[in-house]
Amino acid sequence: MELNSKESSEPVAAGDTSATEPVQKKRGIIRRLYDWTLHWAYTPYAVWALLGIAFIESSFFPIPPDVLLIAMALAAPQKALRYSAICTAGSVAGAFLGYAIGMFFFEAVGRRIIEFYNLGEAYQTIYIGFNSNGFFWVFMAALTPIPYKVFTIAAGVCQLNLWVLLGASVLGRGMRFFAVGLLFKLFGPPIKKFIDKYFNLLTIVFFIALVGGFVLVRILWSGHAESPAQPAGGGITQEQPAQPKERKDKDSEAAKPTPGAKNEEPPPKAKEGEPKKEQPKEEKGMLSAQARKKLLQIARETVDAAIRGKPIPKAPIDDPELQGHSGAFVTLKTHDQLRGCIGRFVADQALWKTVREMAVASSTEDPRFWGNRLRPDEMKVLEIEISVLSPLQKIANPLDIELGKHGIYIRRGQRSGCFLPQVATETGWTLEEFLRHLAGDKAGLPEDAYKDPQTEILVFTALVFGEKAGG
Repeated sequence: MELNSKESSEPVAAGDTSATEPVQKKRGIIRRLYDWTLHWAYTPYAVWALLGIAFIESSFFPIPPDVLLIAMALAAPQKALRYSAICTAGSVAGAFLGYAIGMFFFEAVGRRIIEFYNLGEAYQTIYIGFNSNGFFWVFMAALTPIPYKVFTIAAGVCQLNLWVLLGASVLGRGMRFFAVGLLFKLFGPPIKKFIDKYFNLLTIVFFIALVGGFVLVRILWSGHAESPAQPAGGGITQEQPAQPKERKDKDSEAAKPTPGAKNEEPPPKAKEGEPKKEQPKEEKGMLSAQARKKLLQIARETVDAAIRGKPIPKAPIDDPELQGHSGAFVTLKTHDQLRGCIGRFVADQALWKTVREMAVASSTEDPRFWGNRLRPDEMKVLEIEISVLSPLQKIANPLDIELGKHGIYIRRGQRSGCFLPQVATETGWTLEEFLRHLAGDKAGLPEDAYKDPQTEILVFTALVFGEKAGG
């Protein structure tokens, strides 16, 4: 199992710099749509255009109706509040179209909309957040520059109560659009003079704010994408297919993590030439068989719900073993073929919550499978493996790495890569091969980069356990 660590919110493997061209192309499309939207203010169909654009913006259209509302209110301040009411009505009605897309057509339509805006990672976190406070998320998106459409689609996927969607949308959109209308109603002439004088500059600022709304979503809700070495951030890495090699025991532990601790001392290093000692399974600090079984149950139920577009199970977990803070990976396979693997290093929440989030991400977010997502009919043959991680520990000498025990995270500049401990066991690589593959294949660095003093090498251990197909 090979891993790619993600240093940015773009779903691009380490070393891949080819994603900038489509992003720039999409920004050009948005700019043209912005100009197209604005031109309606100077036509006899402005009111109908305002209603229509407000409607479609709530589900897929990238340009918010504010730009048209402002232009119309500027031309006729005495009608500003009427325009605000029309804009609010259209936008709230459009929210139900977004809801329907999420509920009935997510795989065919909704996912394409999310991917068009490069908000796949943010969507997964939003999706999970809806299970705790859907009203708050819809209200905030309706009120702020955050792309409202992502939240209306997520509301449909999670089957948010329609009255909650209606209330949050009316409140948020109403406050936003009527604030604009009231402003022009009360201060129309002075505002008109100011806008006429600085129209070109204000147009640029508004366009920047529009693009900034999408960026804001990715910053606020893609917390997993930060560097795993940062104590307050989250790290998402993805597993790459490795050369298969038969494993003797899927429930054997690759190392000795302590899920409940945050500041453990690194495990003592074995002396050179000293044989490794096999560790008992139920040693202090290890998860019990019951706790492992519960985590696998959470992962399976979560994956099943996620790929079917159903609400994520949210039953509270009281088991003290599962309340400890640890990073974790969830690996999904069918017929020994990888179907998804995403994890995070940062231990900032209960272990069971991390497993639940990574189960959603592994089954629906792994960019290598966006064209071939895990399907509900594969659940019967799905094998799930969980790796519970210890904290990252920086090492100075790569020769201190113990194959089969240590996973490695390597980083230099903006490039990084990661292997789980199981990689060495499954591939049969030597330590040098392990490091060269990690640096060259995963991080996009020279193969001997691990020898460079500027390269950071961090190790971690993992408790690895899994289940056979069908649970």
